[in-house]
Amino acid sequence: MFDRYLGDNTSVVPNHEKLYKRKDGTVYLPALNIMSFLSATQSRSAPRVYYPVKSYKDKAAALLGSTIIEPAEIDLTRNGEPIVWTGEFDEDMESGPSGIWLHKAVARVKGNIPNPKERPTISAPWEASFDVTLFDNNQVKPDEFKGLVVTGMAVIGLGTFRGVFGKATVEWE
Repeated sequence: MFDRYLGDNTSVVPNHEKLYKRKDGTVYLPALNIMSFLSATQSRSAPRVYYPVKSYKDKAAALLGSTIIEPAEIDLTRNGEPIVWTGEFDEDMESGPSGIWLHKAVARVKGNIPNPKERPTISAPWEASFDVTLFDNNQVKPDEFKGLVVTGMAVIGLGTFRGVFGKATVEWE
């Protein structure tokens, strides 16, 4: 699920601009989003759910400083083919040419005020392949890193509304 922030809290962002996409429509995930998954301390992140409260910030800082994710823009694919924005959202999550549909919900904010949200969502299944380099550090070892990523992807996942959308399994090569 996407809710790309364009830096302005007052403007209404068209739903198709909430996607990360290239000029040709290929949908991607920024490597920085995965770095956030690995190192955020103020929001849900893999270290925050994997490690005890007293140590997750040190682990997150170590991961931020010792991890490289490439490429910077990670293509989302389905059955090995790029997922491409066709210019229109599919009618629902079950059918359509792109597998990109709008999730519509109403959240209640402080004072029970309704806050309607529409977010582009990629139907499962989808894949993302990328390279991760973990440099030696004194906080997180390679086997521990694998457990952290596998657990984090199963528990919180990637993207907006983590924990419900964006969960994934991990395959290592």
